Amino acid sequence: MDEKVVHTELARVSEVLPPLLIGKISAAIAEKAKTPADVKKIVDNAMKIYGACRVAPGEAVGTLAAQSIGEPGTQMTMRTFHYAGVAEVAVPQGLPRLIEVVDAKKEPDNAIMRIPLEKDKVKTLADAEEIGKKIREVVVSNVATLRSDINEMAVFVMVEDPLYSENIEKDLKKLGDYSKIRGGFKMHSKKKNIADLAKIRKRVGKIKLEGVKGIRRILIKKENDQFVIYTEGSNLREIYKMKGVEKDDIYSNNIQEVYEFLGIEAARESIIREAGQVLEEQNLGVDIRHLMLVADMMTLTGEISAIGRHGISGSKTSVIAKAAFEETTKHLLNASLKGDEDYLTGVAESIIVGKPPPVGTGIVRLGMKLPKEKEKKSKE
Repeated sequence: MDEKVVHTELARVSEVLPPLLIGKISAAIAEKAKTPADVKKIVDNAMKIYGACRVAPGEAVGTLAAQSIGEPGTQMTMRTFHYAGVAEVAVPQGLPRLIEVVDAKKEPDNAIMRIPLEKDKVKTLADAEEIGKKIREVVVSNVATLRSDINEMAVFVMVEDPLYSENIEKDLKKLGDYSKIRGGFKMHSKKKNIADLAKIRKRVGKIKLEGVKGIRRILIKKENDQFVIYTEGSNLREIYKMKGVEKDDIYSNNIQEVYEFLGIEAARESIIREAGQVLEEQNLGVDIRHLMLVADMMTLTGEISAIGRHGISGSKTSVIAKAAFEETTKHLLNASLKGDEDYLTGVAESIIVGKPPPVGTGIVRLGMKLPKEKEKKSKE
């Protein structure tokens, strides 16, 4: 195929089509085009499809997105999805998970990670289990029985796995006054009260002995000749440091953690993916552009904002729009006290006061220029 013809055709549409689409057209031309006419046909067809997908100026995209996501949302169930039928890694799906995503919850109820392992380095289940052992967090409460004794004002740590005995002793030294007993240790309370005893027991139980902080359970699966570890709990920063994992393909459903570690663009992708997966699991077809709009609004400021009175809806400049959403009396009272002005530029406030909203034909403003003679007369 003549490269000059291809370059000319792509240059013709380069200012209209996004770079990603130009790349896909180039790939299609290389694969299917045999004559200059084929090149033109592929490019024209792409332009036609792109034009049909574009939104008309003035379209109420926010209302459309809200309707498209909200209406199927009423059909959602509140079920929980289990990976491979195993209760160890349970992921909330349906309405609870969608609420977590749009409310920008700091910690999901069930944070999970998908960690693919390197094919060339991890070839057997034993290799995968070795990495799994390094990932799974082991705390004192996993390998010892803790018992509070009010008479002695001490916490007894009875070690069940002798392999961890030495590590436990090192950590207890840092915490305070302890003594060795048969089969374990005894932590003494300095304050000699029940509250301090409970505090000591809690602290001792949470001491990390090995593994990655926050990873409570793991599940190893083989997918397409590659071992993959699913975890309950998430810690992207620590997992990225580990050897034997495919760093580019690690995924966490904790959107806030993705934002803190990988940035706002990665968080936006995560919001789209998580919301899309929830809807797909329930067999609810929602155009991805609606989810993209929600994700764009949530990440517009460079930080993740919730959709609600403490986020996007609460940050509107219009007093009437805020009052129409939630806490009506509070918003109207505060606006009255401060002397706030509402310029009625949004949809909600325009409808409330009976003014045509600035969407669709409402964005058009018509004016008429009078001839000079008529203009003079009208002034007179």
